[in-house]
Amino acid sequence: MAISIALFAYTVGCFVEGLPRWTGRRASVVILLGLLGISAVAWIHQITFGSDVVGVLAPGVKKWASWAGETEPGSWLDRWSSGERLALHAVGSYQAAVRLLLLAGVFVVVQNFRSPRACLYRLSVIGAMTGTGLALFGLAQHFGSHDGLVYWTYDIEGGLGFGPFINRNHYPFFLNLCFGLTVGLLIERLSVMGRHWYRLLLTDPTVGWLLVAISFMLASLIACGSRGGVLSLVLAMSSVLLLRLRASNAGRGAMMMGLVAVPATLILVWVGFDFQESRLQMLKEADRYASDGRWKLWAAALKSVPDFPWFGSGGETYRYWDDIYQSGDPAWNNWKLQSLRADNEFLDVLCEYGVFGLASLIALVGGTVWTCFAKCRRSGLAAGAAIGLLAIVGHSIADFGLRIPATGVLATLILALLSSVHTSSRVASAGRSRSGNDVASAKFGRWGASAVVGATVAFVAFVAIRARSDSFYANRHRDQAYVALALERNENAYQEIKQAVLANPMDIQMRSESVRVVEYLMAIESNESLENRERRRTSIVQDSLAMLHLCPLAWQPYAWLAKYGQEAEIGFTSDQTFDSDDWKTRYLLRARDLHPSEPELAYITGNRLHSEKGLAAALPHWRDSLAVSTHRMDEIFSKVEGNLTSSELEQSLLPRDPVVIFEAARRQRAPEKKEVLYAAALELLEFPERSSRQLTFGERESWRAKVLAAQGKLEKALRALERALNEFPENIEMRLRRVHLLMELGELDRATSEVRVLLTLAPDHSQVKRLQGDLAERKARELE
Repeated sequence: MAISIALFAYTVGCFVEGLPRWTGRRASVVILLGLLGISAVAWIHQITFGSDVVGVLAPGVKKWASWAGETEPGSWLDRWSSGERLALHAVGSYQAAVRLLLLAGVFVVVQNFRSPRACLYRLSVIGAMTGTGLALFGLAQHFGSHDGLVYWTYDIEGGLGFGPFINRNHYPFFLNLCFGLTVGLLIERLSVMGRHWYRLLLTDPTVGWLLVAISFMLASLIACGSRGGVLSLVLAMSSVLLLRLRASNAGRGAMMMGLVAVPATLILVWVGFDFQESRLQMLKEADRYASDGRWKLWAAALKSVPDFPWFGSGGETYRYWDDIYQSGDPAWNNWKLQSLRADNEFLDVLCEYGVFGLASLIALVGGTVWTCFAKCRRSGLAAGAAIGLLAIVGHSIADFGLRIPATGVLATLILALLSSVHTSSRVASAGRSRSGNDVASAKFGRWGASAVVGATVAFVAFVAIRARSDSFYANRHRDQAYVALALERNENAYQEIKQAVLANPMDIQMRSESVRVVEYLMAIESNESLENRERRRTSIVQDSLAMLHLCPLAWQPYAWLAKYGQEAEIGFTSDQTFDSDDWKTRYLLRARDLHPSEPELAYITGNRLHSEKGLAAALPHWRDSLAVSTHRMDEIFSKVEGNLTSSELEQSLLPRDPVVIFEAARRQRAPEKKEVLYAAALELLEFPERSSRQLTFGERESWRAKVLAAQGKLEKALRALERALNEFPENIEMRLRRVHLLMELGELDRATSEVRVLLTLAPDHSQVKRLQGDLAERKARELE
């Protein structure tokens, strides 16, 4: 909203002083075209085309937009329906188009600043202060509380937070920009000192404070544990410093690196940072990246491209492709979490905006890199700006931090100032050389151009302000709904969540939250009236239908319609009958197509097919449910008990996963079934290429030890566990199991030695202390 207001103020200034002349060079034009190109693709997603055009340019529309309901002519849903567009989520594309136009407006405005070098200097000072404050805050919070706690209050799931950022990988994007600006100030200050810089080094307080700021920023960057952030900064600094390398300043550069590295290391030692325990250790183990989760995210993005090759599937659609094309590895299919991005800006744009969007992004990145390399030798400020920009360009290959508004706007400001440095003076002198008659004759044209630019910017600013206003009021009503739920004011909660939907009806996530709130109210209000219950059921159906019109890739609406809907409310195209006559079953099967790794949905679908078509139709869905979660294992076993033999249980119901098979074996009552399943688990651990779960050697040996111990083969289990400990020597759980095995084998002295190791690793662990007491009692009994 602040950007929109600033652009609107600039528009008013255009009418007063006239439209400034464009000061950018060719690279600036390429950058601007890149921004406008992606925005243009997003605007194309708003246009309706004939079915023939859609079938050629976006063949996936017919495949995925399978709802058959019609909207009322002129309704707001008709404005966003995806059936005759080149993308499946026009709303997400619209929001992205507005943001990109705002960034393009910022770039154009900053390009016309009269003194870009002075502005870059001021921005560098602000960046140095902001970066230092962020670094101090991040270090204090990270080492003063447990991982993932933001503002010492809000717990981020998975411990991913750092400083004020809820994702540690997004912190380096903003900090590297501030870091680069601060390094630019230092280089500029040293260049002013001339040849006798070493004499003035210790007497200049500015250089001292800049070194302190850079040291704290570097220490916080290392402490946050972002491998991509550290590696991209190292590569960016190396590139810029190599381009600026001269024999005369080589010694100065080496001394500056030492003056930064030493205090940064001391800061990390003081706060207790352990490199061996951090994620940064993977930087020296290249083979570990082969199992990095990003490969699975990138594969999901690429799988959607054949259906939407030219213009992509629409803004904010990757989150749905990640559900559809998830990896088969059960360890990766965490059904409780959702990936919003592909962790690669290039693949993310290719997925959502197609080849044309990717070409525009490459033009934008190419212009940025060319500008950085061309300008970094002009001045120290330009070198610092180039370091920050190159770092975030490199980091964007492995993450999506530029989607954070603060980072995107700051990067645009720096890029615009860098590209206009050393060009505005020549343009100004050329402008002063024109005669008065030329200026007078151009006055009308200038006013006309100002009017066109003003109208365009005003429109974009109005749209952005309106969108932010809708989002603000929707979020406020949603928060009030949750407060009402906490106070057990159920009717108020219902009214507030419906007001949130009305405030921003295009927001799919808000409608999804609305359905969950209404479902919760229906579950806790057992004595509500029939009329009230029907009103809330209708609300769920309406929200579900609206979500499918906004984006048919969402799987939850189909499940909700199967539970609360009616057959006449939605249908499918003729080629998607799912071989079932029951409309609820068709909805559930469609939802399963859109999210095959959702275990509860797979279990419910299996139950429905079991009652409709028999056990054989249900087994594949129950198998998929068990592949992701064993939460429903007991219920599934109760349904198949007495109907499957041991071999049928292994081959038809259980996935090729040794972890799941071992858990199934533990829950069997018949000894012969246990042995069959234990043997199947050992076979998969022996031949990991046959398993659906990817385990390291140490993990396989650990599970092998569990299976052998369950079979009573304690000595073999002990040897397997010791092989696992060679890979994970500090794993507390494995060492506790080793103590138990040694005690069962009667080797109390070895068990005592193992307990001493555990006391060193975890002196306050309750189980370790309990084992120590048990060992002492057992030894005392043997002595008696």
